[in-house]
Amino acid sequence: MLLASDGTSQDYFGWDASISGNSALVGAYAEDNSNGVDAGSAYIFEWTNQAPSNPVINGPASGKAGTSYPYTFTSTDPDGDDLSYTIKWGDGDVTDWTSYQASGTAYSESHTWASQGTYTIEAKAKDIYGAESGWSSYQVTMPRNKALSNAFFLRFLEDHPRLFSILQYILGL
Repeated sequence: MLLASDGTSQDYFGWDASISGNSALVGAYAEDNSNGVDAGSAYIFEWTNQAPSNPVINGPASGKAGTSYPYTFTSTDPDGDDLSYTIKWGDGDVTDWTSYQASGTAYSESHTWASQGTYTIEAKAKDIYGAESGWSSYQVTMPRNKALSNAFFLRFLEDHPRLFSILQYILGL
């Protein structure tokens, strides 16, 4: 909202206005000033669009490959502007800019990693006027299935029965 710093109701502030880039020129054709009654004035306003905060990423830090997991991305804009997010999932998948939503509202999206490994999720926010936050990151691990590792170890001991006896002796079983 633009207001004249010295305005009154009969000045007709805003009767004419012009906007260019981040500046506005607003006229008050009947404003009284040192030049006389109803001499008029022009007011220049300039504003800057501040970038949103880096998104906060929340969700599970580990899981099982092939399973879908939900994540939330939350950022706030100092100007209160609506925000969109872009997300790099660390496995080559990218979520392009999402639809805009209110500043401070968590955006939710699920992702599935196809194979085991450690992945870095990266996200940034952009307001409706194009100001972008920096990147945030969150590390996720999809470890090897432990049951598979234990099965391999047990099969190895079955294939080497003498080693199993030696291991029992060492452990005092």
